[in-house]
Amino acid sequence: MTCHHDVLHANYVAALNRGGLTPEAYEYNLGGNVLHSLLWPTLSPVGGGRPVGELARMVDRDFGDLTHLRNTMIGAALACQGSGWALLSSHGGRLIVEVAHNHGTRAQWGRALLPLDVWEHAYYLDRGPNRRAWCEAFFDRLVDWRVVGARASMRRG
Repeated sequence: MTCHHDVLHANYVAALNRGGLTPEAYEYNLGGNVLHSLLWPTLSPVGGGRPVGELARMVDRDFGDLTHLRNTMIGAALACQGSGWALLSSHGGRLIVEVAHNHGTRAQWGRALLPLDVWEHAYYLDRGPNRRAWCEAFFDRLVDWRVVGARASMRRG
């Protein structure tokens, strides 16, 4: 994670600060910065567990239970061809899972509550090519549901 944060995420920020980017390069680097900035606070060395409160009710309403949400999001992450993100997002008052190819779109950035990075740099150093193992560890040991719940509450107004 240190390399991921200190080198790879930092490169997106450095490119934005240098300026002179094409519109496409600007969007690419901005998306990398936005999604990583959303990712870091959702990770905790004592993560995992279950959502509580309003977020738990929303998960049950929109997915049936946490297991179904977990499986849906991992399925989206595994189906993402190449590089991208699986996002738990809030859209129209409901929770949805969507795939953001590369770094997605501004609309996706604004909806994202929990981003799961499935670019190879997110997991390859620790898990080799096993994307599934990364996704499972993400849910089982890293997600700080308090942060995700606070985001969901802010989006509900």
